[in-house]
Amino acid sequence: MDDQTFLGDYGKNFWHKPAKRDSDIQTVLPIKKIRKTYPQNWKIYDYVKSNEKIFFMKVLKALIDSLKLPYDYKGNGRLPITIEDRLKSCILKVYQKSDARKLVSDLILFKSLGFLNYAPSFRSINYFMEDSRLTLYLNQLIKLTAEPLAPIESCVAIDSTGFSTFNRVDWIDIRFSKYYNKLRKDYKKLHIVTGTKSNIILSAKITKGTVHDSPEFEDLIKQSVYFDIKQVAGDPAYLSRKNCEIVASIKAVPFILPKKNSTTRAKGSPAWSHMVKFFRDNETEFRKHYHTRSNVESSFAMLKRNYLPYVRAKSDIGQENEGLCKVICHNIAVLIMSVFEYNLNTKYLETN
Repeated sequence: MDDQTFLGDYGKNFWHKPAKRDSDIQTVLPIKKIRKTYPQNWKIYDYVKSNEKIFFMKVLKALIDSLKLPYDYKGNGRLPITIEDRLKSCILKVYQKSDARKLVSDLILFKSLGFLNYAPSFRSINYFMEDSRLTLYLNQLIKLTAEPLAPIESCVAIDSTGFSTFNRVDWIDIRFSKYYNKLRKDYKKLHIVTGTKSNIILSAKITKGTVHDSPEFEDLIKQSVYFDIKQVAGDPAYLSRKNCEIVASIKAVPFILPKKNSTTRAKGSPAWSHMVKFFRDNETEFRKHYHTRSNVESSFAMLKRNYLPYVRAKSDIGQENEGLCKVICHNIAVLIMSVFEYNLNTKYLETN
């Protein structure tokens, strides 16, 4: 707001007609913008955050134990490090936001507390992150961490973000550069479906920076059907008749923002026609549902702020596994908070 507005009606001619005396000028103070806030149970928040690392280790151990992973040992030579300990080491590396060397002392401590069977060396930890066999188990862990929140989530949002890669151009510099199309290969893309109430991530996928958002829509939504989804919100990058029908096939309602030239012609997609018609007839109500997708930005902000906006690994497999580890860390933190905030019952964390 400029000075002319502050001066009210008199300010209309202020710059062309100087005041003759000081008493003619009425000082109007600017109106302070009130920041929108949300209620928070600070007692629960303080308790959970003060004990999060302890809860995190308990939940992580319970989750990995529930996978009942195989132990590959042929009966000769040195005993290999179990897949359980490999998964825990990789996830803890991301959770601690630490390089492998500094992590070793933490793993020795966790081993003494019974959360690990073996504390590997820093070279082994980096080797584990490059193991393609772990990718499948990491995806399973994302689902296991999200399942307990199914009763409180019915509306989801879908979007993608970027992670800067090791020793390359920062993601934020790429995103707003005029050379975006040439530079975007220098980052990894994280595609997610997230709940709009708790910010839990239902499904995730790591791709190259050159991959467009829309083709990933179908896989992500179908991986999320273990939730009873009622509506799906997405930005115009996902706007297509095919995607509307995918949402309709799981008995949910799409709220993907139409473009100015979008028509109501179905062309084999009744869900598209209904969505565009609803947008035109009642745009205000449509936008209320559509803007629930803003919560996906909150999920990205939480994930990057807590577990770094870049990946340390150098290979594609390592970067994918590290990105999935970030999602798991985020989900476990959300799960722990939700257990206390929504009184959820889960076998992974006993609150008594």
